[in-house]
Amino acid sequence: MKPFASNPGVWDAYTAWINARAAGVVNARAMASGSSSHIYSAIEFNAVRNLTTGLPCDTGANKCVLSMVVPNALVDYYSYSAWQSFLEGLTPGRWRRSSRPISRPRLVGRRRGATCR
Repeated sequence: MKPFASNPGVWDAYTAWINARAAGVVNARAMASGSSSHIYSAIEFNAVRNLTTGLPCDTGANKCVLSMVVPNALVDYYSYSAWQSFLEGLTPGRWRRSSRPISRPRLVGRRRGATCR
């Protein structure tokens, strides 16, 4: 999004897309009102600070999904992919160059019955 962050039309279009997906979920619920299954909509954001400046997300110079889309998203859940918290204390310039590994769980077994180690 970085090259497009200053274009309000991009943020509006992304918000409209998220809300269209959420409306589809609402429609699906209505069509299957007697079902025992549940379906929910969500939006995920992965930054609470602008990756270039390191400043908190806002609607001015530090636009992020959190500040530009989330307040207008009509979803059931909000998900924070917290990878940025691994970088706490690093300066913005070092975020891109950091050699600090981020560990991920290793999946073992078959896809359906996989477990994390």
